[in-house]
Amino acid sequence: MSAFLPDETRISQVHLRTGNLERALGFYTSVLGLRVVQRLRPGASLSATGSQPAMIALSEEPSATPRPRQAIGLYHFAIRYPTRRHLAQALERLLQRNPTHPLGLQLLREAQAGG
Repeated sequence: MSAFLPDETRISQVHLRTGNLERALGFYTSVLGLRVVQRLRPGASLSATGSQPAMIALSEEPSATPRPRQAIGLYHFAIRYPTRRHLAQALERLLQRNPTHPLGLQLLREAQAGG
């Protein structure tokens, strides 16, 4: 299953810092389906379409404090998928990458139940 984020998806820009830009880009593109708008070391910007406006700005800071192993890290930000089916597909990709994600199975069942 390829990553897909529908063009109708909307979000305000979020700026995140990471200790490993390549790993973060892999997650946001492969799992959530975002596309790279611009890459300038030490960062990148992402959107649903691959063009402006960017939804997420990532900056690499090697000294960033790593999150504890069982913690999610960021408190939260929301990506509103246009249908529960699109949400379920993103969650399936998340579970393929991390089958023990603390909320993944519960959220996947909820998304699938809605159609």
